[in-house]
Amino acid sequence: MPPKKKQKLRKEEEETDTEDIKESARTHALEMKPQEIELDSLAKDYQQWNNGQEDAYKQWHKKYGTSARELGHSRSIKVDAASKMLNSASRERNGVLQEILKAARLEVDRNNEKAKEATDATALIRHYKNLLVRPPNETSKKR
Repeated sequence: MPPKKKQKLRKEEEETDTEDIKESARTHALEMKPQEIELDSLAKDYQQWNNGQEDAYKQWHKKYGTSARELGHSRSIKVDAASKMLNSASRERNGVLQEILKAARLEVDRNNEKAKEATDATALIRHYKNLLVRPPNETSKKR
């Protein structure tokens, strides 16, 4: 087959496929038409629901509006007090931490001093032991 005839056949096939797809879509849309929900009925349902919500809020506000305001105010006061307490506790914690760190440093220094003294004492004891155990002429030979 010449290329022009092939192109013509392909084009015809594409057009038929396109028409079939369009027809299928139309049929499907017509089948779904009865399932559509009217916007007016949805709007009406929403309006009733919304009015009910507004009425419920108005009733609640009538009964508990003042106590809700008082509750909000007392909650605000308690939150502020807790915040101040946390901030002051933070300063106190930092102060205590500094004191503990200072005491720990002093304790480490004391322990290091004791370790040096113990090392010096051990060396001194060895020296005296060597002097007492060895005769004087042996010590002079080693020096």
